[in-house]
Amino acid sequence: MSHHPYRLIWFQHFHKAGGTSVIRLAKINGENLFPRHNNGLPKYSEQTLDCPGYTRQESQKRIRLEKFSDMDLTAFVDYCERCHVTFVATEWGLPNLDILKQDQRVVLITCLRHPLSRFVSNFYFNLYEGVTRVTEIEKFENSRNKLFLMPNYYCRILARNSDRAIAANSSQFLQAQAELEKFDHCLILEQGFQPLQAALGWTHVTMRANTRPSLFNLRYVYRLLKHGRLNGLVHQLIYRKKPLSSSFIERFHDRNRWDLRLYDSALNRNALKG
Repeated sequence: MSHHPYRLIWFQHFHKAGGTSVIRLAKINGENLFPRHNNGLPKYSEQTLDCPGYTRQESQKRIRLEKFSDMDLTAFVDYCERCHVTFVATEWGLPNLDILKQDQRVVLITCLRHPLSRFVSNFYFNLYEGVTRVTEIEKFENSRNKLFLMPNYYCRILARNSDRAIAANSSQFLQAQAELEKFDHCLILEQGFQPLQAALGWTHVTMRANTRPSLFNLRYVYRLLKHGRLNGLVHQLIYRKKPLSSSFIERFHDRNRWDLRLYDSALNRNALKG
């Protein structure tokens, strides 16, 4: 009888960079997610009474793994092994990758998308879901104080800089680049999912881009109405995707130059590995 060592795939999910598709692939390939989770992000529940950091006040809340101490991170991996959890995701912050990297049970993966494509996708997702009232992408840049809308979002996550008042700089870029190199596999969304599937031993499945349900999908319409997002339905009828202006592209590239450099360095790294 062959023995298969325990493996925990730890996925750093960047917002609107193909992460939901990675999580779908994990499910298709039989990876075990946390007993309760939100798109791969583990949540506390009555089922996780012995999980590190659990209190009854935390029940049903997302586990803030990015805030865990080094000891609690290791204890969490131990817990996942006991519960046969083989896939977890983090998104809204970065855990201590050094602790996870030195744990032979953990495989660190992430996925990057071209910064401009990611931002455009984020805008239309929010517009059509009725999450934002902003209807012009030029105004979306400064519409909300959310980390995933800030310039150089990748660098901010990897360098742990969530303060809009502190602009990304060369030092933070180098820090972000060093953190990115700690991942065992960094998928580039534009290159497809096959390299990641091959690296993890997953069955090759052709993944299509996520598409928004039809307005004739009653369940989808009901969900938007339930959450008071009637404006999302209206936006889908009125505001179609349109080409970006050259001035917006130029401004975006200038404001996000560190993320663009990080993306290019990841491309070069994958090319050398390939």
